[in-house]
Amino acid sequence: MPMPPTIFRFDQLVYAEPFVEEGLVSFGPAAAYNDSKLSDAQRDNELRRSTALDPARRQIAVSLPGGQPQMLKNLLSIKVSYDIRDVTGHYLRYHILCCSLCDDTLFYNRFPVDCCITIHDQPEFQRRLDTALCAQLPNWGGFSRRVEYFSPDAVMSPETTLDLVFMKDADHAWQQEFRYVLISPLDQAHSNRAALRLGSLKDICSIATK
Repeated sequence: MPMPPTIFRFDQLVYAEPFVEEGLVSFGPAAAYNDSKLSDAQRDNELRRSTALDPARRQIAVSLPGGQPQMLKNLLSIKVSYDIRDVTGHYLRYHILCCSLCDDTLFYNRFPVDCCITIHDQPEFQRRLDTALCAQLPNWGGFSRRVEYFSPDAVMSPETTLDLVFMKDADHAWQQEFRYVLISPLDQAHSNRAALRLGSLKDICSIATK
């Protein structure tokens, strides 16, 4: 899918100014988003994707190895969880920068923000981000794409763990998120914020206050 030419980031001005003037781009640890102090629009369990299947429309069969599958009956609910884990089995400690494909003023009501950064040239921003990542956090992986939203009763079939990273519940679909993700080598994994300095972005970004 083509990369969007323009994207938006809603933020507080105290953070937006260093973002544009210095290119200080800060990525939040995924685990930090599951925090009761956050607004409903912000809060999400970024280490697990969950769905609740309708037992009237779905069936589940169980069996022992080599045995005949038996249908489970009289189910009241079916909950399915997809954990986002690394190759060691631990939850993946990755970092996120959340942007949007729209500049909907609803963000001002649902998030504790007072301004919007417009990234006018997303491909150039991506190029500078990749350059800074290689120089400042060598061996880290950088990924970006549109978030895919799934319905509450979806049966998901992600091909990779990374696919799960870019999936969210449909309750968040109005945000039209475009997400940047950093994944560190296992021996450098941590749960603090991760930052990159890109240099001034004033030639490709602007700020509009609320």
